[in-house]
Amino acid sequence: MLEAWDGNRPLPSNDQDWPAWLEAAIGRVMHCNTRLARVKKRAQGTRVRTHAKKIQPVEIQVQKDLTNEEVRDIFSDSQGKLAEVF
Repeated sequence: MLEAWDGNRPLPSNDQDWPAWLEAAIGRVMHCNTRLARVKKRAQGTRVRTHAKKIQPVEIQVQKDLTNEEVRDIFSDSQGKLAEVF
């Protein structure tokens, strides 16, 4: 973010140039922030899909046999991990 704020532009030499410099710097920071948010959102979606795929087979096993304690524990643990991701 600091690199986006600083950029490659020299600091203004007079008071009249500061508003334009600040506006450009704010624009660079906003662009950088948007890009970082997209990357984080994509990574979060990947984590959610990964955990959801792990839960599906266990969920099917639980539906087939509700009395299987081991499978129910795995299912419960997997759901807990998915809830942590959210």
